[in-house]
Amino acid sequence: MTMFAPNRSKQIHSLASLTLLATSASLLSPAIAQAVPQVSTEGDVRVERNAFTLTTGELDNTSSIPLPDGLIRNPREGQAQPVDRTREAPNTVNINVDANNINEQLQPLAPGFELDPNSVSLSTEFNLRYVPHAHAYGEGIEVTVYGPDDSIKSKNTVFVRGDQVVTGPNGTLPSNASFEINYGIADTVELRVLHLQTNNGQPYESAIYFTQDGQFAVEDLPHGGDRDFNDGDYFELSGGEGSAIITDQTQTISETISYRTQVIETPIDPLVRQEQEVVEIPLESDTPVTHTEEQRDYGQVELTGLSAAALAHGLGARASNDEQLIYNRYAGAAQVRLGSDGGSLVGQLPPLVDNPAVPPTLVTGTLRFNPGAGVNQAGLSGTISLTQFLHPTHREAIDMYGQVVTNPDPDGPRLVQPAGLLTNTRLVGYVPGTPDQVVTGRALTSIDGIFELPENEAVVIAPPNPDQVGPGHAAYTHNVGGLVIEYADGRAEFVPQWTRQGHATESITLAAGEARRVVYALVPQQADQDLQLNQTYPLMVDPAAGYRIEAGGWQVIAADYHRDNFLQEAAEIYAVEDTLAQQNAVTEQFNGVRGLYRQDASGDLVATLSLTDPADVDARVGTRLATADTTIPGDPGQPGYYTTTVAGGLYARGSLSLGLGNQQDVITTTTTTQRTQADGLQRQTTTRFFATPRTEVETRTTEAITRVTETTRRSGMASFDINNDGLLRNVQIDFAPDQVDRQVVTFDGATTTAVTLRHGAEALIGEVTETEFISEAGGDRAPQVDRQATTRTETYPNVSPLLGELAVGSVLNFGNTPWTPAANTLRAELFTQGLALGRGSGGETGWRLEAVINPFGEEQRPAYGYDPSGSLIALYQTEPLVDEFGEPVMALVADASGGSLPIVTHQFVTDEAGDRIPLTVGTGRAIGPGIYLRIEDTFSGQTSPSVIGGLKFDL
Repeated sequence: MTMFAPNRSKQIHSLASLTLLATSASLLSPAIAQAVPQVSTEGDVRVERNAFTLTTGELDNTSSIPLPDGLIRNPREGQAQPVDRTREAPNTVNINVDANNINEQLQPLAPGFELDPNSVSLSTEFNLRYVPHAHAYGEGIEVTVYGPDDSIKSKNTVFVRGDQVVTGPNGTLPSNASFEINYGIADTVELRVLHLQTNNGQPYESAIYFTQDGQFAVEDLPHGGDRDFNDGDYFELSGGEGSAIITDQTQTISETISYRTQVIETPIDPLVRQEQEVVEIPLESDTPVTHTEEQRDYGQVELTGLSAAALAHGLGARASNDEQLIYNRYAGAAQVRLGSDGGSLVGQLPPLVDNPAVPPTLVTGTLRFNPGAGVNQAGLSGTISLTQFLHPTHREAIDMYGQVVTNPDPDGPRLVQPAGLLTNTRLVGYVPGTPDQVVTGRALTSIDGIFELPENEAVVIAPPNPDQVGPGHAAYTHNVGGLVIEYADGRAEFVPQWTRQGHATESITLAAGEARRVVYALVPQQADQDLQLNQTYPLMVDPAAGYRIEAGGWQVIAADYHRDNFLQEAAEIYAVEDTLAQQNAVTEQFNGVRGLYRQDASGDLVATLSLTDPADVDARVGTRLATADTTIPGDPGQPGYYTTTVAGGLYARGSLSLGLGNQQDVITTTTTTQRTQADGLQRQTTTRFFATPRTEVETRTTEAITRVTETTRRSGMASFDINNDGLLRNVQIDFAPDQVDRQVVTFDGATTTAVTLRHGAEALIGEVTETEFISEAGGDRAPQVDRQATTRTETYPNVSPLLGELAVGSVLNFGNTPWTPAANTLRAELFTQGLALGRGSGGETGWRLEAVINPFGEEQRPAYGYDPSGSLIALYQTEPLVDEFGEPVMALVADASGGSLPIVTHQFVTDEAGDRIPLTVGTGRAIGPGIYLRIEDTFSGQTSPSVIGGLKFDL
């Protein structure tokens, strides 16, 4: 009877490797127990084994073996099974993997996680072995992997010898054969059983079916033979290993509501009323009266729209080689303004005291020309002011250790950092240094004594272990063991690893992509063969006989051409038979054929030595191959640095202004002549008009809704074993840190409107007096009045009175670099003005607001800093380093006093190519023009607020 199984202690294995991603846990409770095989009415069989599904193929075979009549009960040698002669038994079994079953088995340890079926891949190894006296035929299997579109992804066929059949289509049949296949979750693995009835004959299909307990039953005799279906134990699922990607996603949505109020005041027509007063005077006269009156209204040149606000007093500092530093320096400033108040030139000195610990004192001068100024207004004016900040605006620059950063250039500026009464200063950018690291290369594994080398990694071949490899119990005394190296350019060389003199002691390094394969090989003793260690020998390749050494033509026994001569004893250690089927070397003491032999039908002498007998092994070859160690260079990291984004403070200022303009006086001359020649009554009526101002106040309240959506994505890597029932065991799951995506959206909700009416204080807005003469009875004439008035003006240049001003203000710099011309600025001031400084006579008190915006931003340059030794170092962009809980990773460093300073650890930001992105820092110069807007009003309320704006240009 023909058997196709190694033995009961080592059956043919299916080693399944599922590639998923996960971690933790230990043992799963059993999933679904193995189901009883299901047989359809047509005779097809389906076996469910939890993670595996086995089904028979087409009911067809080339050996005309009939189909069993149902599942086989108890196959025994020579005991015929019931069959259906009208149909043929299947020749194939299809193997599939159930991803849903694997997912269900993982659920107890990862509730809610889902398996990614696209990540599953499988690897199955098939091992065949001849068992003496078990079967006469040569037995074999053909395994084909079909993709989802029925395309053939791989196909492997192997045979082993039988008691009678020892030669197959490709020569002498081995006693052992193995191969490995790879397939995915959507692929189908087809197992086809074959047999060889005669030497050098063509393969025939055998029949395969299932027993009642789900085991395989095989029949190889044509036309059914003895129909015992006990002719081979071809294949049994014995389990495997796996890993899997599992994912989960949750989402939470929350909303908060705030309110925004807008008040709109609209003046409407005032309420107007009038009062009259009547005075009567009796007259009896005939009197002419002439009156002449001259009145001069003096004009005065006024200073309007003046403001002496301080300019910026800091600029970016540069190293002696013109590299931009992250620190500042004190500097003067100059600015040109063009706006609705004309043109002006402003200049300012740097702080009078060059000490950042002292509140700065600034001297500012302004020259303004306003071509649109009218009479009694100064068209040309100048202002000089002294501004005293009430607190320091900068501090001396220090590094993260609290040490003062000194400019190595003795002629260079003192290095300072922005500060203020209100300051947003943070210590950022700290990246710890890392030492050099060595990553040990990974070991490479051979398949049947052949190493496939990676294309992008260097490979190191270790020297052989003298205790494991070398000459065995060989008749040949000049055997040489070594390696065949096939290079990427097509060359092949033999490299000896041991000879009769000893073993190689130096490792061999192959550069990445230099070689394609490394093959275990043996050069048997042949005439004049004397290969030496530490030498390499070019090879020529004969497609039929294999490798030969060019210099000498000596035959090489290699694992890829002479697989029957190699048997794997341990990891990367192979036993080798040094006898070839062709002519061997002959010496005086040895006839060229080792040990026992028998005459083959073809006339060849075939050695019968078993390589499985350690005492009789001819030779052993083997060594360790691994990828080269990789050195990851260390990194000095990056010191932390201080950054200030917002700075604010208070100041007091005194200023004097003087202007030049055209003064205009108005002169009015009035001549009145009145003649009265009758008795009568003079009535004088005075009408007064009063107005009450009214304002409509509209209050709009709008809901502002903020919606926060948080999406948490979780993933993990699970590794496990699969037993022969398709159940997962020894599950280990490693959960990756959660990935949280937070989105914030703000939008407006409903708006409510309330309208009220506000009344002001009533005020006199006008007065009209009318005089009339009423003749009494007996009067002969009405009074006669003659009045003439002339008006003229006189215009002449004059200077304005010296205007003094005291102001207290606050300033806020935000964005860009604070206290520099590029900073966006908000300024608020309370001021009092007088004709004489300090007297306040004829002066005004009021407020002003000014905003300065640089819409085009600030000039940026790559940033540099000084380390504690004074060396210039480049700085790069960083981001905070967080742990698995999303919290910043803190580090403790020693400050200048030796204490511990907690600081947030950062990591470098890299681009798509993996290169660091340089940090840029402001130079203190604005890009292009800026915009200024000033609103000014007095507390007297006699004039409306003035609005002035325009463009500014920093010089």
